[in-house]
Amino acid sequence: MTTPVTPHPRRLSLLIITVVFALLCMVQWGEVVRAGLGLDSDYRILTLLKLVSGACAYAAAVGTFRRRPWAWVASLLYGVVTAVLILAVGPVAGLDAEERKGLIWGATSMLLIGAGLALYLRNVLRPPR
Repeated sequence: MTTPVTPHPRRLSLLIITVVFALLCMVQWGEVVRAGLGLDSDYRILTLLKLVSGACAYAAAVGTFRRRPWAWVASLLYGVVTAVLILAVGPVAGLDAEERKGLIWGATSMLLIGAGLALYLRNVLRPPR
């Protein structure tokens, strides 16, 4: 006689986080492809930051899906790199100080999201002792 297996509540949250990071990766790398094909007149530094941000999102998605204890680092790096990307838009695009205020809020939001997910993943994906 077997006992029914009940789904672990953390499995659903990890699946959702994996899907979110995978989508974020696809968005960033899609922008890189568009810039590479000449369909987007993006600046090279922003394209490079999008490439790195997508790589961090990819690493976070893979690490979360495979339940690796280092996934939190990739999540934190995603937040930091994406915040830098958002802040870099101001000087690169030549925005004035008033227009840059919105960028600061966006960068702060991405940093907090990356850090919050990193904290959650660090607590959930602890290595076995």
